[in-house]
Amino acid sequence: MTSDMLSMLESDANRLAAEADHSDGYITAFFEGEPDAPSLVPNVPGQRLVHQLTSVRRALSTAQVEAEAGLAVIGRRVTLEETDGTRTSYTLTIPGEGDPRRGWVSVSSPVGRAIYLGRVGDAVAVEAPGGRWTATVVAVE
Repeated sequence: MTSDMLSMLESDANRLAAEADHSDGYITAFFEGEPDAPSLVPNVPGQRLVHQLTSVRRALSTAQVEAEAGLAVIGRRVTLEETDGTRTSYTLTIPGEGDPRRGWVSVSSPVGRAIYLGRVGDAVAVEAPGGRWTATVVAVE
């Protein structure tokens, strides 16, 4: 991954850890008709924080900064050109952080797996649920 991405993930881990400390996995609630017997209710936002923190910590535990320019690693933007000339750019992210609407793809997604560690000129084959397609890496920034 890039050194900028490593710094961002370390910052995210610290922020998420602080937020997770204030959020339990379950909260106690009293429902109508059971005033003497509180129920444990899932704290979904708290569980999401813990899941995200776990994902970030897992990525940090195996992180290696890659200084080689032109290598598609987490934190870099990769532009693909399909056989019809269509170009699409993606920024590689850690697993669980992909957001296609923002152009972010996780290295564990079909597109991310295909382009991860690629270089300009590489042909890639994407094995996606919608079918197989191929493209060429035309830029890595």
